Amino acid sequence: MKQTRRQFVRTLFVATQATVIGSLLPRNLFAADAKAGGLNFIVFGDWGRNGEQDQLDVATQMGIAAKDIDAKFIISVGDSFYEDGVSSVDDPQWQSSFEKVYSAPSLQIPWHVALGNHDYHGDCDAQIAYSKTSKRWNMPARYYSRTERIDADSVVEILVSQLVRW
Repeated sequence: MKQTRRQFVRTLFVATQATVIGSLLPRNLFAADAKAGGLNFIVFGDWGRNGEQDQLDVATQMGIAAKDIDAKFIISVGDSFYEDGVSSVDDPQWQSSFEKVYSAPSLQIPWHVALGNHDYHGDCDAQIAYSKTSKRWNMPARYYSRTERIDADSVVEILVSQLVRW
């Protein structure tokens, strides 16, 4: 396959970043190996599928994993509602894609949510406003940060942002 110079540089950049980031990650990311008492959480995205079977299957496994690792929170990295976001805080997708799907007791923890390109097709401010309606949904603004304590001596700063608006 013939590549342009730009495609080659882009591929090289992505591969380099993946290598650098990969070296900073723990060697084993399986839920069964999570340390008790650590800051354990789940990160995922592209999930808003109106309760389709594949979404339900993932939610079931997430519930098991969250319980096994004693997850403290969930970071949702965007595209929470396909295809075109939500229209309001009363949009039926809140129930069909979120509340009724991620219903395991272990998933009744804070969800720190970022917007994705599909979310921008709808009313982003409705997702921010839903934070006042839901005990779990946490999106104080389109971009925000939060600090989480790892242990008595350590904290981590989490930046929640959608860098590219499609």
